Order: sequence, then C-alpha cells, then structure tokens
Amino acid sequence: MPKSKPGFIVNNNMKTSKILKITLTALLTLGLSSSPAIAADPYSEPAPAATTESKTNKKSKSKDSVESLLKSSRSSISSKKWSQAKKDLIKAEKLNSKNADVKNLLGFVTRNMNDTKSSMKYYQAALKIDPNHLGANEYLGELYLKLKQPAKAKAQLAKLEKICGTNCAEYKDLANDIAKYKK
Repeated sequence: MPKSKPGFIVNNNMKTSKILKITLTALLTLGLSSSPAIAADPYSEPAPAATTESKTNKKSKSKDSVESLLKSSRSSISSKKWSQAKKDLIKAEKLNSKNADVKNLLGFVTRNMNDTKSSMKYYQAALKIDPNHLGANEYLGELYLKLKQPAKAKAQLAKLEKICGTNCAEYKDLANDIAKYKK
C-alpha cells in the first residue's frame, strides 16, 4: 500500500476510491447544507442576534428582581431604615408598576416617614390593583387613624371583615388600633 498522510488510507482499487469519493461528497454536502449559515436563503432577513434570555425569562427575571427588592425592603423596614426601604421599593416599582405588594409597602414606608399624602396615594394604588389586599386595607385604616379619621378606619375594618373575617391578623391588628385610638 502506498504511503499516505496520517489518517488516510490510499487504495489503488478504483471501486473503493469511488465509494470514498461518494461518501465524502455526501457527508460534506449534508454537513454544509444543514448548517444554517450556508443553507439559509441569501435573500431573507438575517436572524436577530442570539441572546441568552427569552422574553419569558426576562419577565421572570424581573419578577425575581422585584422579589429580591421586596425582600431587601422588608429587611430595611424591620430595622426601621425607611429611606433604604423606599429606595428599594421605588426600584421594584419601576420594574413592575402593577405589583400591589410594592405599592402597599411604599405606603407603609412613606406613612412611617410622615408623608401621609404619598402614603394615601400608594395604598389607593395597591387597592386599585387588588381591592382585597389585606395589608393595604389594614394599613389604609391605620393611616386614617393617623389622619384623625376613625370613621374611615372603621370602614376599612368592615372591608377586612368581608374579605377575611374577624380572625385574620390584619382585622385583629386594625381592630386593636381602633380600640386604642384617642382623638
């Protein structure tokens, strides 16, 4: 057998040589035609650049970011770091302006920062998104007490009773605050 380059076998047999040529041609043709770059229609629009995220991943990633910001803000709230909590919640609101929990906590934080006007706006926004949001209904009642409007606080208590009954924590907390309320 004649010498050949490493990995190749040279055979003088015409039949074997013809089979090898056909096989190589077929493999190359199949390999190249299945390649998107070569098989694509040259007149079609180029495909958009590949990204690592799909649209649904972007949404869930946003949700994850909102969730992590909510978690961070709750930690700040526990430490009464109102400004930091507000910064995190504003970021979360920019990611998802339709999140009732974010609006509710913004109301809570701004109320504790004595910004009752903003607090009212956030609680109302939370309840517009989710009228049965327990926290927003409770905290709005507490805001009414701070604004010296106990009748409106009692109306919020009545709403909570319809939503969750008299045994839920939000109802009990607001009822307790109303009972302690002094004009």
